[in-house]
Amino acid sequence: AFRPKEQTGVAVLCNIKSDYTPDIAQSVLEILLDEEGRNIKITDGDQTFDLICTVITALLLLTICFVLYMFIRLIYQIAKKKKRLNITINQIIKSFISLLVFLSTGILFYYVPALLSHGQTWSFWFVWHPMTVKIMVFSFYTLLVLLFLRISLKLLTKEQV
Repeated sequence: AFRPKEQTGVAVLCNIKSDYTPDIAQSVLEILLDEEGRNIKITDGDQTFDLICTVITALLLLTICFVLYMFIRLIYQIAKKKKRLNITINQIIKSFISLLVFLSTGILFYYVPALLSHGQTWSFWFVWHPMTVKIMVFSFYTLLVLLFLRISLKLLTKEQV
């Protein structure tokens, strides 16, 4: 904020685009000039992003719990001899195809920031966005690994006769 008539100016530096910067400069200028401050409504765009990441993370965690339950149940059935491993070339090929699908999904997800934010990386997002972004990404990759393990084990098992 700059006022040439009063020969006064205020500069506010920030690390990333912020809705606060111009309002902070104006408020500081008004304080310096002994003016009554305006009633400024400042909003934080990261709050919405944080809420979206929180909701997605909650859904991911619920899904992780369900997949983990199904995975443990399958291991229990194998241990109790209700199911048995049935490793054939056909099941190995199906497992390999599922591995390729899950790897492709993981690689595509890796490029989400670059696609949405003009070439930015997850490292950039982890620094400049709420912590929930990091938790969401970790939850997503955890779910991918668990789903792959569950599906592969399911493909390699057969009902005991």
